[in-house]
Amino acid sequence: MNILAIDTATDSCSVAILKDQTTYALREIKPQAHTKIILGMCEQILKESDLKKEELDLIACGRGPGSFTGVRIAVAIAQGLAFGLGIKAIGISDLRTLAESIIEAHQDRYERILVANDARMNEVYYCAYEYKDQHAMPLMEERVAAPHIAQDQFKKIIIPNKTLLVGTGFLTYEPLKELITNDQILAEDHLPHAKNMLKLASDLYNEAVDPEDLAPIYIRDQVTWKKVSEQGKR
Repeated sequence: MNILAIDTATDSCSVAILKDQTTYALREIKPQAHTKIILGMCEQILKESDLKKEELDLIACGRGPGSFTGVRIAVAIAQGLAFGLGIKAIGISDLRTLAESIIEAHQDRYERILVANDARMNEVYYCAYEYKDQHAMPLMEERVAAPHIAQDQFKKIIIPNKTLLVGTGFLTYEPLKELITNDQILAEDHLPHAKNMLKLASDLYNEAVDPEDLAPIYIRDQVTWKKVSEQGKR
């Protein structure tokens, strides 16, 4: 299966392709420049992988939570490409992508992954995962809340010496910094990468949708997005 993955939900802008079990990936850290570079990156990764757009079987994208504008960019591009190619698309959680990125290198020792990303307004997007069936499986729903609330919930989930921490929230807010001890390991890279969506997208292919049904996830209730199939309806 040939898969193109796109992510623009954070300061990181990344694309990746899975072709014949080989991964090709690009990433640039350019805040507020995603719209200027993402299409060029898609063209570049297709060229590097020697793959034509028409040979793609699935488009995956980071569906959030993250920057509202950034999430919209990835979803809109994924929709456009999938529409044009007549293929399905799948949205992958950016929090789960972070969990997937860190657990592979530590799966023999660690069992749980806590993810917390800075959501601005003194809040974090957060979720907890456990390593199971070769993937990071969610232990709770994705949430947004003040850092001290995330801290309280994480304390109930942490397994000493068996927990990984990842996300910009742990670098930004004191309540989450307090969870960093010698018992837990803190990841080095705290931004999602499209390459870590590829295996998950492949394994979840049955959950892929028609492009008009692809939608971002913001978590914050005041932000809404209508699927293409719902636009124009009242």
